[in-house]
Amino acid sequence: RVFGHDERFKDPVSSAMTAKLETVSADQPIDALLPIFSQDHVAIVFDGGTFLGLITRIDLLNHLRRRMK
Repeated sequence: RVFGHDERFKDPVSSAMTAKLETVSADQPIDALLPIFSQDHVAIVFDGGTFLGLITRIDLLNHLRRRMK
């Protein structure tokens, strides 16, 4: 429960962040995401040196679900 526990939101953002980023190239196959997601990380996607976005396990599951329709 969040209500009544305002002190949980007083911690600095740095206490909740992930310092080690997992990166993938936009042209890598989807299965390159599996080892990243098995560690409960998100993947930061680059095209060369350009940041394109990030992908989560839920993003991948939604993508696969849509392809099955």
